[in-house]
Amino acid sequence: MNDLNPDAGAILNLAGAGLGLVFVLVAAGFILSLFPAWMRSFLGGAPVMVLQMIGMRLRGVPPGLIVDGLVTLVHRGIPHDLSRVRLAETIYLAQRGLVDSPAQLADLMEKQLKASTA
Repeated sequence: MNDLNPDAGAILNLAGAGLGLVFVLVAAGFILSLFPAWMRSFLGGAPVMVLQMIGMRLRGVPPGLIVDGLVTLVHRGIPHDLSRVRLAETIYLAQRGLVDSPAQLADLMEKQLKASTA
């Protein structure tokens, strides 16, 4: 015989639905917080996938700084390549103390790109 009364089952269902709703709202807020950076990347000519931005956020890398650095490179005349997203992230992580602005990140990336083609 079932020890739970019918009201307890309804309460458990309601609690589960509430937790699911909270999870969905937190996930939506997390993704929507990336929308401005994604839009800047798309309109700036250096598109970055949302999944890459989620990965950046989980690794502690600021997606806005990476996107703005990539857009700065494109505006300097260096064509965008999807591998540059990983390069920008690697440079940021390696030299976190030296990178305070997108222009500094773009300078470091430009030096790295010139060194690799020379």
